[in-house]
Amino acid sequence: SDDNHLAEVKRRFQTAIEMYNTNVEATPTNLNGILEELETETADPAFWDAENKDRNKHVTSQLSKYSRLKSRLEEWKSWKEDGEAALEMLETAAEETEELFTPDERESLVRELEESANKLLQEG
Repeated sequence: SDDNHLAEVKRRFQTAIEMYNTNVEATPTNLNGILEELETETADPAFWDAENKDRNKHVTSQLSKYSRLKSRLEEWKSWKEDGEAALEMLETAAEETEELFTPDERESLVRELEESANKLLQEG
């Protein structure tokens, strides 16, 4: 039934949120500061001198790693927020006596919630 499906989707989303939180906790809290420092260092023309080759390699790889991490976090956050918005609407609708959404609208909210959960679970 619809309700069973929704309950299952909510559980998946809950699992996804827990995984999201774990990933966020594993991220350096000063990610932006780290990126800034690395970018500042690469902005110095002397940084690119030949004798600085090893440092150069290290910094550029760190920079790329942390930039990727930052954009992944932003992507995860937007999926989480999409899912939360859909969930909130579904829960509000469940508390109302009259139907807030047509069956199609409700179905599309459930789908959105499910997609958010799936994207987050896939990434985690």
